[in-house]
Amino acid sequence: MTSKIKLPLALLLCGLLFSSIAGFNFNLANGFHFHNFWFKVPLQIFDFAGGSSGELFLNSQLLGYLFYLLFGMISFEKIEWSNLRSSLSFIAFVALIGMVVINDFYCFYLDLTAQFTGRHFRVGLLVFLIGLLGIVGRVN
Repeated sequence: MTSKIKLPLALLLCGLLFSSIAGFNFNLANGFHFHNFWFKVPLQIFDFAGGSSGELFLNSQLLGYLFYLLFGMISFEKIEWSNLRSSLSFIAFVALIGMVVINDFYCFYLDLTAQFTGRHFRVGLLVFLIGLLGIVGRVN
């Protein structure tokens, strides 16, 4: 494994770790209130609750998406824009991260105004797989 692949792979693994495998739950309505740590095996590729769910705590998945964003910024210069698969994969990668970040900040707003009802959008494993395909494509 070359050193050019090690950093992007490390960023992808950190993204997966903090977006889907481990983190903590909290609320912001009355100041920062920590609830618990969580650890789980990421089996869901896509999880969305647009209005409400039974999960009434925010979680720290945004940290993982920041690692994914760093991976995307490093990978941007290596994208073969003439290759349709490569360019569409990168666009999907960035679009998913953008949607999650927007949703998380909206959830923060809802929690700060005591209106949060469990809304969430989780695609950490899907983003990891798309990013991994980008790395594999560059190695071959």
